[in-house]
Amino acid sequence: MKFFSPLALLSMLSLLSACADMDVAKHARQEGDYAVARDNYEKLADFGYPEAQTAMADMLVKGQGGPVDTAKAKKYLQKSSAKGDARATYQLAMIYEKEENFPRAENLYKQVLQENPKAALKLGKLYYKGKGRVSDPVTGLAYYYYAQNHNVQDVSDDIAKIESKLSEAQIAQARGLAGTLAQGA
Repeated sequence: MKFFSPLALLSMLSLLSACADMDVAKHARQEGDYAVARDNYEKLADFGYPEAQTAMADMLVKGQGGPVDTAKAKKYLQKSSAKGDARATYQLAMIYEKEENFPRAENLYKQVLQENPKAALKLGKLYYKGKGRVSDPVTGLAYYYYAQNHNVQDVSDDIAKIESKLSEAQIAQARGLAGTLAQGA
């Protein structure tokens, strides 16, 4: 008969408890009981669970179960993003964009482009409108093509608007760049 060490047993019990708390938090949030959800997410987030960190940050940004606290939300999202949570990285990019820290937002959107094609729309707008950089409609259009090819949403009107301002050579260049983006370059 095999026995578990006390440390291994404690670790397993901690994991089971965390799973139960996560379920409680998710259910409470779905039911609109934000105080219970926030309390459970915060405990798990402080313990280092990326999913809880991302959910807690979302609640902090929306003011669910307490006051809006963007600074605290950013801290949770940074921790979760550092652990590879693409959803956290995308949310962090949106906060930076809202704060007009466009270079930081752009970098984060690029990090999650393959996992979250909605980032292409954000990048397309940043490049086309010249947010935090000189306007680059060719690269902006490439990101819109990328979004369209990944069925993010109907961007045909945006594409037509940008194409109407570009030459055929620039449009061809944007299509080529979109193909490169699709390959993960």
